Amino acid sequence: MGGRAPSEGSGGANRGVGPVRKAFVLVLTATAGCLGSDPYARVARELTAPLGAAPTRVAVLPFRGLDPSLDAEGEAISERLLSYLYGRDGVVLIERSRLQQVMSEMSLGQTGALDAKSAAELGRLSGAQALVVGTVSRAPKGLDLSARVVDVASGRLLAAATARLPKASNLSVAPSPRLSPNPPPASPSEWTPGADLGPGTRLPWALDSHGAAAAGGRLYVLGGVSARVRGAGRGDVAVMSAVLLKSGKLGRWRAETPLPEGRYQVAAAAWGRWVLAVGGYEGSPRREVFASEAGADGRLGPWQTAGSLPRGCTDPGAVAAQGVLHVAGCGDVDGGHDRLESAWIGPDGRLGAWRSLPLPLRLGSTVLVEVRGRLLLLGGGLDAGYSDAVLGIERGADGFPVSVRRVGSLPEGLAAFSYGVIRDEIWLGGGFTHRDAARKELTVSDRVESASVRSDGSLSGWRRSKGRISPSVAQGAGAVAGDVFLALGGAGASGRTDSIWRFGREEP
Repeated sequence: MGGRAPSEGSGGANRGVGPVRKAFVLVLTATAGCLGSDPYARVARELTAPLGAAPTRVAVLPFRGLDPSLDAEGEAISERLLSYLYGRDGVVLIERSRLQQVMSEMSLGQTGALDAKSAAELGRLSGAQALVVGTVSRAPKGLDLSARVVDVASGRLLAAATARLPKASNLSVAPSPRLSPNPPPASPSEWTPGADLGPGTRLPWALDSHGAAAAGGRLYVLGGVSARVRGAGRGDVAVMSAVLLKSGKLGRWRAETPLPEGRYQVAAAAWGRWVLAVGGYEGSPRREVFASEAGADGRLGPWQTAGSLPRGCTDPGAVAAQGVLHVAGCGDVDGGHDRLESAWIGPDGRLGAWRSLPLPLRLGSTVLVEVRGRLLLLGGGLDAGYSDAVLGIERGADGFPVSVRRVGSLPEGLAAFSYGVIRDEIWLGGGFTHRDAARKELTVSDRVESASVRSDGSLSGWRRSKGRISPSVAQGAGAVAGDVFLALGGAGASGRTDSIWRFGREEP
């Protein structure tokens, strides 16, 4: 769950495994890759199965609403499906901006129907060999999607797929996110380290699916989905930091050395002076772990490749403890993962060999924290639904995991929530949940809960905060300043946000 920095020397990341590229968002990032039963993943598999291993250039057109009022939802659904097609064998996607340019030149509407002649011309101008087209219609409890793949040269139907998208998957156009007056360009070469990005009362711009970690008394926020970056499957390179104040507030935001390439649904962790960016998504689930050393003034040096994860890893949970980086919940478009991976962090920031511990659950978008010297794994996406399990990880004398057992439960099944650790307490806020179990409807939570960790690693009862995250969001980040839990950004039915919410034992 998104870039949450529970405490200095640990880390977190935005959870949920589905790329999002627009401000059409209700649950755009809810379950992409975390849930094996995700209808988008199934449709992507069925549409690409006949293409074979040879690379095929594919363009995904905005889907047309059979009811004109559904055109916006159709475009949003095609954007989401586009993200599931990234990285699939034999598929080379045409960039959406290039496709829109060609459609404009041909005077085609955003969701205009194509005849065979227009399809051939669109393919010729865009370079596409196959087109994905589709329609969206209303259904009793959601939307019906009908999609097909058409060969540009012959007009032959190559594949077709249909899906019932539940009510929670309905997408509506959200208000434009609030942006800083002059957001820096989303390019490493044009980003200016050291630039002042504004007060810490809000994020410098609306952001979700970002990573966050604390080191040396500063909070570092990296990557994510923002309006600064255009195009499906692309994350931000931005890295920014702010001083963590004992008053429970943040100092002014400062631009730091940017990531080598864009990342979203990326985890962040920190150990000593090293800040780590773990996995994430950029066109496909990424294996790289980047590391940057903070100087005496907290400024980050150049990023280096510290190592590679055993597999592509979207929206993992990550924490650094006792000199070891632990990573779990490595989701991809086909689901979560049932392994906890751990590696030494060397004095130069580079990672040693990975060791693997089997987990009792196949999870994506989970959270790892260290509390009272104990590793805990919380929630995450299952193949169907969300986990409420809290797993305790026992470690050997060398700091590496040796066993796992269930030590408690979350208040409900959750994924993509923000979290933080205040002394011996775990705080969590927002996230995705199936609150209505009978109807299996996905809900974006506005709740903030906390629980103490006992000396044996078990949890006390959860306490619900009087305050709420409003509007409700998932895919946010978290941090702790003093004795205050901060929930940073995220996305929900109202769109992406730059808000920072503050919670503590006594509500600020």
